[in-house]
Amino acid sequence: MAVSEPPFDFDEQGVLRFLLEYKDFFPPSIMPRFIVKRHEEIKDELRWRTGVVLKHPPLDAVAVVRADNEARRIQILVNGTERKVFLALIWLTFRELHTGFDGLKVSERIPLPNNPAVSVAYETLLDYAEQGLEKIIPEGTKKAYSVKELLAGVHFDSQSEGEKMIALADGERKTGAMNRLATGLSRYLEVNPEVFGVKLNFNNLFDDLLKREKK
Repeated sequence: MAVSEPPFDFDEQGVLRFLLEYKDFFPPSIMPRFIVKRHEEIKDELRWRTGVVLKHPPLDAVAVVRADNEARRIQILVNGTERKVFLALIWLTFRELHTGFDGLKVSERIPLPNNPAVSVAYETLLDYAEQGLEKIIPEGTKKAYSVKELLAGVHFDSQSEGEKMIALADGERKTGAMNRLATGLSRYLEVNPEVFGVKLNFNNLFDDLLKREKK
């Protein structure tokens, strides 16, 4: 595996950005484990010690995932018409990997669209939305941003997108769970157009997929 990031083309027009910040400890093996986990999607052998370019065959989406060991964070960029579906799959993979480290503290964050150097915790945005607060002024900026619009950047545009992601996640783990849970999607998808759009309940999905893997 190459040490340095190789040159490659990646269209950042309309790119979806997501950030994982590790509070006290950044596991040096997290990125290699992620690359192994999603090795079938590596695009044109573009992988290096701290990053990888992924192309999911059924999806119109390409992702660049980079780790910064010193800053203790992982940056995820995804383009394409199905970028939200691919992000959710990548997000789920990292959540799965995080369970292998006791006491690991990770902040899942959404960078501001016009100022990606500043980000807001995803959980904070959910709390604001559930309390009916429409605006947030992120630390490091004086501008008020729409909570709904920031969440819309990562939440699905439609329920069908969410269903596609769940089916792909289930297929990756070969559990066959979707054959039995076709009528129970409300456990995984929360639809509220006025508040946060179509939100994936990662905890329920991960718990159920993991339980079926262990059976």
